[in-house]
Amino acid sequence: MSLRASKDTVESLRLMLHGLEKTADPDQDPADRAELKRLLLVRIANLEALEALKAESLNSAPKAGEKPSAPSADPIPTPPLSDLVSPRAPDEAPVPIPDPDH
Repeated sequence: MSLRASKDTVESLRLMLHGLEKTADPDQDPADRAELKRLLLVRIANLEALEALKAESLNSAPKAGEKPSAPSADPIPTPPLSDLVSPRAPDEAPVPIPDPDH
């Protein structure tokens, strides 16, 4: 994912979170709303951390004519969102994710 695409994704997630905070659906379970907010915030934090790491690696890249140094560590990958979500009981309905296009 390019740095620009990542910034666009973060902005879209922030808009989705803002919309979720502004609306109050009486039929929606408060625990589901809280879980969705938590997931959005975790994903935003992961993408922002990845952006910072990419920017840092670009800033530390060798200049023209310089010998590149050995990497100090492997880059930190962003875990998939599914790894960050606590499993739900089989009888619990999944949290609906709003479609940003509607």
